[in-house]
Amino acid sequence: MKTQKQSKIDLLSKKIEAQSRIIDYLLQEINNTKTMAIGTFKTIQEMPGYKKAINKLKENQNNVE
Repeated sequence: MKTQKQSKIDLLSKKIEAQSRIIDYLLQEINNTKTMAIGTFKTIQEMPGYKKAINKLKENQNNVE
């Protein structure tokens, strides 16, 4: 009976380790996505007409409300 319990514990332990690796991978991917989004945003801010476009979006938003 002990061997069945131990094998079940081993199986659950392996599943938890696998899930931990998946969570670590997903966190890395989220961080990469965040970095790319910030970089893209900073690049767009440097483009000509950015401030004018933002002001137009704000104006359109105010008209909707």
